[in-house]
Amino acid sequence: MNINLKSYQEEAITRLVSEIKKLLSKNETKKVCVFQAPTGSGKTIMTAKFIEEIIKENIEKEICFLWVTIGKGDLHIQSAGKLKKIFRGSPKVCLIEEEFSGQREKIKKNEVVVGCNKKLLPLLQQMHHGRIGQYPKHVHQLVWGAGLSNP
Repeated sequence: MNINLKSYQEEAITRLVSEIKKLLSKNETKKVCVFQAPTGSGKTIMTAKFIEEIIKENIEKEICFLWVTIGKGDLHIQSAGKLKKIFRGSPKVCLIEEEFSGQREKIKKNEVVVGCNKKLLPLLQQMHHGRIGQYPKHVHQLVWGAGLSNP
């Protein structure tokens, strides 16, 4: 990723990486980290850099990223497009409704799966009730493990 970050962005990323390391070292089942920043501050770029840093520091681990946007619109599509431009294929970025409503069953190592909460939860509920195939067990654990309501 070849993007010049502002000093406040670099500080935020350093802090976020540090907090995630602490969180992952804890022996708890529900590990949630919320990253907030004002509109226009570069959240997408900062989070992309965070993902890059986590991958770099955990090269041997099986890690994937679930990027969930809120609202009814297509912010998740916009986010996925921006991430694809930033990452240029590595790591792979995909939309959950395109990739996991058919035959695909696994999230690959370091992959970023993007979805919208308004579209993700109904899709997972349909999958949960056997209406449109199966969802990967680890997606179920990620989503419900993060504290969202189980269908």
